[in-house]
Amino acid sequence: MPRARGERGPRHPRVDYQTACMGGATPSQVVRFVMTQLVLTVFACAIVGALLARLAVQPALDYVAADRGTPHVAAVLAPDAMLGGALFTVVLALVGGLRQARAASRILPVEALRQSRDSGTIRRSTASIAFRWVVFAALTGLVVAMVMIFKSAAKDMGRDAPMNLAQMSLASLFLTGLALAIVAPLIVGPMTRLWTALPVPGAAWHLARHTAIAKSDRLVKSVVPVMFAVGLVFGLVSFAGTMDRSISDSMGIQLEGSSPEAMMSMIALPLAIAVAGSVGSLVMMSRQRDAELALDGVIGATPSQQTVIPVLEALIVTVTATVLGLVMAPVSTTFLYTGFRALLPKAHLVMPFGYLSGAVVVCFLVTAAATLLPTLRSLREPAPKVVARLVAE
Repeated sequence: MPRARGERGPRHPRVDYQTACMGGATPSQVVRFVMTQLVLTVFACAIVGALLARLAVQPALDYVAADRGTPHVAAVLAPDAMLGGALFTVVLALVGGLRQARAASRILPVEALRQSRDSGTIRRSTASIAFRWVVFAALTGLVVAMVMIFKSAAKDMGRDAPMNLAQMSLASLFLTGLALAIVAPLIVGPMTRLWTALPVPGAAWHLARHTAIAKSDRLVKSVVPVMFAVGLVFGLVSFAGTMDRSISDSMGIQLEGSSPEAMMSMIALPLAIAVAGSVGSLVMMSRQRDAELALDGVIGATPSQQTVIPVLEALIVTVTATVLGLVMAPVSTTFLYTGFRALLPKAHLVMPFGYLSGAVVVCFLVTAAATLLPTLRSLREPAPKVVARLVAE
């Protein structure tokens, strides 16, 4: 339809970007702004992490000393090492974030707004998908190659064979976790859709399931840290139990500091940091979840169902992460057990399912709290107000 004289036509999106996005910031200014935020955030988190490590290292040393029957060891504060670690973390974050910041600076405001309001699923190119599967195959092949190399060279290692086996087994645990994390954006959604299709009655489950599947990228960010927490607990504790019992029964040697309790004392802080990654992702998405729950109320969900839906979402996150953790953990223990069968007269496969159950329950409770608690305030407000606040932000 022709425009009347003097009437302005629609502005070009690129002009909108220059005049409106970030208050008129240019792409280079956007990059500097994002990188500055990244530096400040990462450095603050590094300082907090160093302080937490400083508080936790002495209790961990005390427990290990008591477990091994060794004299008390006082923790020594090394400010230069703590500062160096923080600076290294900042540099690592800058290297990893520069590409994303440059890509973000090239997104038009209209496109950025559309992405922030879409279904939460990023459309990945064929090249990106292929690259992830290639890396996954390479890491999986590396683990298989480690098993084959050890089997062929175990007899030539002599007395160092058990130690080499233990090191390779631990390496396989982390390589398996890394491989699963790389393909998580491709497999978490389909896997969740598959197992949540079970006939569970109730409208709350139906809404929680469809929300989790629709927000698949948010689901991945929550699942991967919990997967590492479950996988590390089950993998390291079963690794310690298998090694301790096999060597004890075969050689009559009681290893010191290899009990599951001692292992947990050493990995407790890294596990807490892993779970904190999931908590942070859930808390940052609380505004979106507020609006989703408000819309659930508009279509007929009762207040009690609105309260249950976040808990069910946390259950979905935990179950999916547990399945992946159960894929991650047994690799290293099976590797260790298979090697011990070739090296020792007696080999025992120890799977401490009690620790696995404890890890799953703790992860579920933490995830449920991070999902539910930020939404309680908005559940007492009118739905239009909640939705309008999300749109305004």
